Amino acid sequence: PDNVSYKIYLLCIVILYYSWFWVNHNQTLGMKAWKTLVINEDNCLKITYRQSLIRLVVSLMGGHLLLIFKKKSLQDILSRTKLVIKNNY
Repeated sequence: PDNVSYKIYLLCIVILYYSWFWVNHNQTLGMKAWKTLVINEDNCLKITYRQSLIRLVVSLMGGHLLLIFKKKSLQDILSRTKLVIKNNY
């Protein structure tokens, strides 16, 4: 657990998991259970790998805390994405 290479390996797995699922399926397995999607701000279903990376990095730094004061999280604002309920997109 104290090995730096192992921590970098785990971080790469997390980045690949979220990026691949968000770009190719617009949702992770957990989001599928909650019936939510990540889409582009202009209602285009596909997001880019750049958007997914911005979204992931900001969320790891606590970007979701903005939801206390606003309706959009910081990762959604900076990556120009939004979460929608699957039936209402």
